[in-house]
Amino acid sequence: MGARVGLALTFGATPVATVWPPNAVLLASLLVAPTSVWWILLLAALPVHLVVELSGGVPAPMALSWFVSNGLEALLGAALVRHFLPGRPRLDTVRAFGVFVIGATFLATCLTSFLDAALVAWNGWGESPYWTVWRIRFLSNVLATQTIVPIVLAIDGRLLATIRIAPARRQLEAVALGAALLLVCLVTFWLPEGVRHGGPALLYAPIPLLLWAAVRFDLLGISLCLGAVTIMAISGAVRGAGPFATLDAAESTLSLQLFLFLTGVPLSLLATTTEERRRAERKAAESERLLSLTIKTANIGIWTADLETGLFGADEVLTGMIGEPTAHADSYNALLDHTLVGRRALPGERTSGSANGEAFFPDHELELQHPDGTFCWIITRGTLLRSPDGNPFRLMGIAMDVSERKRIERTLREHDERMSLVATTADIGFWSVELATREAWMSDHCYAMLGIDPGTPAISALEYFLPRSTIGETIARIEQQFGRHGTADDESCIKRPDGTTRWIASSARLERSLAGHPIRIIGVSRDVTHQRQSEREAAERRLALAHLSRVATVGELTAAIVHEVGQPLGAILLNAQVAQRMVTASEIDVTELQSVVDDLVRDAKRAGGVIGPLRDLLRRNESAREALDLRAVVQDALELARSELTKQRIEVSVNMPDEKSLVMANRAQLQQVLLNLILNARDAINSASPERRQLLVTVTKGVDSVVSVGVADSGGGFAREHLGHVFEPFFTSKSNGLGLGLSVSRSIMLDHGGDLRAENVEGGALLQVILPESSGRPAPRPAAAERLGVTPLPLTQPPPGA
Repeated sequence: MGARVGLALTFGATPVATVWPPNAVLLASLLVAPTSVWWILLLAALPVHLVVELSGGVPAPMALSWFVSNGLEALLGAALVRHFLPGRPRLDTVRAFGVFVIGATFLATCLTSFLDAALVAWNGWGESPYWTVWRIRFLSNVLATQTIVPIVLAIDGRLLATIRIAPARRQLEAVALGAALLLVCLVTFWLPEGVRHGGPALLYAPIPLLLWAAVRFDLLGISLCLGAVTIMAISGAVRGAGPFATLDAAESTLSLQLFLFLTGVPLSLLATTTEERRRAERKAAESERLLSLTIKTANIGIWTADLETGLFGADEVLTGMIGEPTAHADSYNALLDHTLVGRRALPGERTSGSANGEAFFPDHELELQHPDGTFCWIITRGTLLRSPDGNPFRLMGIAMDVSERKRIERTLREHDERMSLVATTADIGFWSVELATREAWMSDHCYAMLGIDPGTPAISALEYFLPRSTIGETIARIEQQFGRHGTADDESCIKRPDGTTRWIASSARLERSLAGHPIRIIGVSRDVTHQRQSEREAAERRLALAHLSRVATVGELTAAIVHEVGQPLGAILLNAQVAQRMVTASEIDVTELQSVVDDLVRDAKRAGGVIGPLRDLLRRNESAREALDLRAVVQDALELARSELTKQRIEVSVNMPDEKSLVMANRAQLQQVLLNLILNARDAINSASPERRQLLVTVTKGVDSVVSVGVADSGGGFAREHLGHVFEPFFTSKSNGLGLGLSVSRSIMLDHGGDLRAENVEGGALLQVILPESSGRPAPRPAAAERLGVTPLPLTQPPPGA
């Protein structure tokens, strides 16, 4: 269709059309299509071009020659535009329009016109000379490119939506513009010379309407209007009408082309400039609205000070902070003085500023009075504007109310001071380490606790509170070290640079982000040296008390011990005297003497068997623990108390398992506990009738890998109101007792990971020593005797085999 339009708008004696649309159509197709399909478009245009040209009477060689020059023009123009405007070009900026005019309209058309004119001369087509063909071809293609391509590039998917949502008055305006332009073009270009009046001056009639289109309807509007004017003007001249009909064909063609081109390019540039400015104004308005919203949201006030008149201006945000400038001039003068850092800029002062005539001042904070009488903190920043000759004429700035920030800072500072006071009073230090950067921080009290210089890097000092291996580990390894709850406790003994030793207890927690990723470790550390010293002193006193308790227990057995030791010593003395007489006799009976010596050895071992356990019992070696057979320890304790129990006519029954019952304990302390229980049972049995003077000792293996020794008596048991206090220090039901035996015994058992319990049974009291087996775990303390597998025996009847 473009080729037929071009042929139809060609003067008969001219071999080249006045305007040739096919090249512009092909150029527009290449500009809107991907470069990968350009060769397809060029090949697809060939058969159409040949059909049109051949049907118009153009020889085949000439038709092929024109396809080469026309295709080369479109290809070169598209390549130049795409090089500077990647992607689908839009002629909505002055730069883009300039690239299109210079590259596609002028340069590509100019270069290919030389080839086109040469091909016309070579084929002998037409009678026009070479330069005339070049000029007409160049101007016809320039006019077509400048008229058609902007229309194609301006039409996209948004055009229909823009037209559909345009206001009705806008649509009516476009219809009115089109109708008026059509009417003016008919009068100007289609009426014969004898009918119309006004001469060449009528060429200016479409200009106001074209300006209307350029200003109101952007590039698309002016392109459509220019296209309509171009078609009306050329078709009128071809028909012999209009102002160009009086000229010959060559002059008419040249005049038409120059008129249309010189009219179209400035108007298109005006439309592009108008559209770009309108777009810039929209962006500026949007930016201004966004800036205004941001400023109001951030509670930022804007103020100005005219240095010539001394008048202040302030927006509503700033007037809400410190009041109106007329009513609170002192506040605004203070704002100005702080912005200028104590220096007022005089109207006639000349200062050196920046290249754009502005001088900026740093932020300053000041306290101003609020209209309601309260005070607020304002942070201000200003810029001094100067005229081109360097004289300052206006100061502008912003002010922001930072009273809330000041209040928060003051609150945080007071909180930090209180926390510092509490930490110092409680001897607590705080520290933290960032896992991503390995940056550490410690409070001043941590440095004082460690006795090191506060300037020491925290990451190196932190190893006293947290192992360095933890800091250097991966995140996964650190999570594993802190466990499921994300906490860890540690206590270590450190040696400070001054040579003193301190005990430091630390508690750390692994903090996580909202997404659950570990981000830092925070912790507190406390100097527990005095506490550990007190605990050690208390432990020493407790051991000394236990030793004294053992000595007192042995003191209760003094008479029995003397009796037990006296018998073997008497026998030793008697046998020694017999041996002495036998030695002085004239004849020695060796057999008899050997018997006497054997008796001496036996009695000596018997005395040693009594004294050895007593020596072990009185020795202070509470820290040594070994695997003991509980049955043997019970037998030794009963052996030590045997004489005392026999003297009191107490019947003793022992019930033990056949297999060993191994426990990890200190022999002396365990014997002390058992002797204490046996002697307490003896004292309780003394008040019983002779037929019920019974003592039952039972060794039992219970559940949870524990072993128990039950000492049950027939003394009537504990009073109900005393049962809950039997293990309290200095509590006793004896008239001559101190109340320390059971208390010390229970503390010994607890120290061994076991327990000592008391309860009433039928006919008396039961005291149970509970210990973990050497291969088991410590027994749980708050468990009942039955739960541990220990069942006390009733004492109404003597046990079997008593």
